[in-house]
Amino acid sequence: ADMRDAYLCGANLRDADLSYADMRYANLRDVDLTCADLIGANLCDADLRYANLSDAKLTNANLTGADMRDIDLSDADLSDADLCNADMRDANLCDAKLCDADLRFADLCGASMMRMTISLGNRVVTLP
Repeated sequence: ADMRDAYLCGANLRDADLSYADMRYANLRDVDLTCADLIGANLCDADLRYANLSDAKLTNANLTGADMRDIDLSDADLSDADLCNADMRDANLCDAKLCDADLRFADLCGASMMRMTISLGNRVVTLP
């Protein structure tokens, strides 16, 4: 689906199938994407501030440069996601899976990361 530059601020997209959707530059501020399927979605430079993506599937998603301040990603699967330059300040990443996610230059200041699972070399580690 081509959703580039879409304005969906505050929308209820709970359980939506948006796999492989092109959502570059979309305004998804305060959107409910709980349990949504965003596998392979392109969310490059999207505005996801205050969005709820708890339990969402974001494997192989492109979130390069996305504004993800105060986002809820608890229990989300971000394995193999591209989060380069993402602004994730004050994000909730509790119980999230970020195995092989690219976090280069991502800003995680103030993020909650309890029980978050990440890859460190060949090891998968769950934070306390």
